[in-house]
Amino acid sequence: MTEDGLMDAQRDRSTMASGEALPRAALRYENLRTLSAAVTFAVLLIAAALFVKIDWVEFVALWILLPLCVLGTLIDIAVVNRLQYRAYRYTVDRSTVEIWHGLLMRSRTTISTVQILSVDIVRGPLLRSCGLASIVFRTVGGTIKLGPVTPTAAEGVRTRVMRTLEVAP
Repeated sequence: MTEDGLMDAQRDRSTMASGEALPRAALRYENLRTLSAAVTFAVLLIAAALFVKIDWVEFVALWILLPLCVLGTLIDIAVVNRLQYRAYRYTVDRSTVEIWHGLLMRSRTTISTVQILSVDIVRGPLLRSCGLASIVFRTVGGTIKLGPVTPTAAEGVRTRVMRTLEVAP
């Protein structure tokens, strides 16, 4: 890697480290989403085992899948969600919104505020129950989600971006 490339990588790491982190409730929200998906899958698995006439090999497979579902859910809640929560950062300034996320495949999304057409704050039932909101940026190229963050932080981001759009020529 060239010296310029190293300096860029170090600047990216320091910016990411100083970026805003998600609130602690975001981890609880992700854990609830994981749990609700696992419960739905387990109910469907049990219903299939009880109501579908299948031979004993398939039946055993269903009962092997159920413990694997429980194990996967526990690993997701105990490890994966925590790592993803720690890896998520964002910054909002006059010209850009930057979002860093991902574990194995680190991703950095940079949105030029000039390209933003609208900023929506979304609060579904699960987000509301956790006291959170998500921000959806609609741009020329599509939509980009930020969050979940607190409703106050969401309003702050929306206000900063919209203020920038009002000043833009």
